[in-house]
Amino acid sequence: MKPLCFVLDSAVRERTTKAMLKGEWHCERARDSRRFQRIYLDSLDWRLLRSDLCLVADRLGGGFHLRLVALRSNRTVLETNASQLPVFVPSPLAEEFNKVLAPILRRRALVPQIQLEVTRHSMAVLDGQGDTVAYLDLELSEPIPEDGAEPCRLPRRLWFAPVESYEKQNRAIVNTLSDYGLPVSGEVFPVTQLVVAMNIDTSRFDARPNLTFHAEDRCDVAAKRLLGFFLSVMETNRPAIVADIDADCLHDFRVALRRSRSLLGQLREVMAKRRLEHARAFFSRLSETTNHQRDLDVMLSNFDFYRSLLPARTRSHLDAVYACIVDQRRAALGVTTHFLNSADYRRFVRSWRKYLEAEPPRRAAPKNAAKPVKAMADARIWKAYRRVLTEGGAIDDESPPEALHSLRKRCKTLRYLIEFFASLYPAGKIQQVLKALKRLQDNLGEYQDLHVHGVLLGNARKVLAEQDLLASESDTAITRVTQALARRGVERRDQFRKCFMAFGAEGNQRMFKRLFRS
Repeated sequence: MKPLCFVLDSAVRERTTKAMLKGEWHCERARDSRRFQRIYLDSLDWRLLRSDLCLVADRLGGGFHLRLVALRSNRTVLETNASQLPVFVPSPLAEEFNKVLAPILRRRALVPQIQLEVTRHSMAVLDGQGDTVAYLDLELSEPIPEDGAEPCRLPRRLWFAPVESYEKQNRAIVNTLSDYGLPVSGEVFPVTQLVVAMNIDTSRFDARPNLTFHAEDRCDVAAKRLLGFFLSVMETNRPAIVADIDADCLHDFRVALRRSRSLLGQLREVMAKRRLEHARAFFSRLSETTNHQRDLDVMLSNFDFYRSLLPARTRSHLDAVYACIVDQRRAALGVTTHFLNSADYRRFVRSWRKYLEAEPPRRAAPKNAAKPVKAMADARIWKAYRRVLTEGGAIDDESPPEALHSLRKRCKTLRYLIEFFASLYPAGKIQQVLKALKRLQDNLGEYQDLHVHGVLLGNARKVLAEQDLLASESDTAITRVTQALARRGVERRDQFRKCFMAFGAEGNQRMFKRLFRS
């Protein structure tokens, strides 16, 4: 007989294991009861759970015992001991952990998503002759509530481990215990059940606008739904940005901000002019305020790549540059935090949310407010597509970097519009047009990043020189990295024409025309 786990019925919550066995068996303590803290770690957007994995840490003594569990097979993939909880990958954990976790988490931080106080009572079950025929572990778990959270009681779990050669006795014990709970092959660490029992919203940090629209929906109603979703994404990420938990929270915040700005740019005569101009001006300020921190975040996340561009023996020459960028990033975080905590920001969010949640006016509405959303989507997407073709077609070898940056923004607007209203079109066709656009966007994004990072490295050199901290070795290292980035930039620039021609190919043009030319 295999080991079993019983999820005990809430109706027998107070009944002891001895009472469950009804005196037919004798139970003795197998070892002292244990009380410890159990922590389920995941990214804020639950990437491990979505990959069918669970990272659990039991606080034992002065350290932690960590296990990475594959939920579907109920198998411990890796385990190790650590003096502290991992936050980012790569981490001080064993190399095997980093290899598994890095492709899933990428740059996302690990945070304690669920914290429990666990008590385990271990017992041996004896027959009439005093022989141990099985072992039972009764596990009681209580969530450690967050401030203001409602208390939650979790089902007790009873682990049954049979002793070989006592098949008959073990079947009888299982039959008795089955009267009080459901035997399950069950997860060793039941994170999915905990998520349900504790009413945790695992989609809370999902920044994808998967909203469904119908062709005849009003334009203003559809726009408000989208803008309300983007505001929710921004407000979900705001506390994590202020607390500096995960740099990618600012990324998600800014993506929602950019999407809001892109949509607002399409709402002339759909939204009242004064309201539209006020929102666009505020979001522009917010974008400018957070630009510098995001550039530095990306730079820090790519710093190992910068080091790799140098010979191994000279990579430490960039240490002073890294420290300088960390200092600049700390200052930029202060600027971001100050704005996000400001009364001005809170006042705008309250007003904006109230407007978005209000019913649209039936009278004196802008003239396009009540028009069918499909007609607006067709017109806006087709116009954005034609602008991309026109701007991209005008770029030649003499065009400045700013021309490619402008085209990149046009491509973002086009992609956002397609994603906003994807539910109005055949899903397979939408994936085709997005795939066609992605390669061009990737090329433009890489080119822009290389250009920006070269500028930021130059700024770091200037700051170090002004502080009299620029050693000649660091100066040489910056020059070599900047030159390597510039060479890569030239390669991406050379690839641009090929990427653009592929995007503007006749087959793609026909596909765009069939989908969006009303």
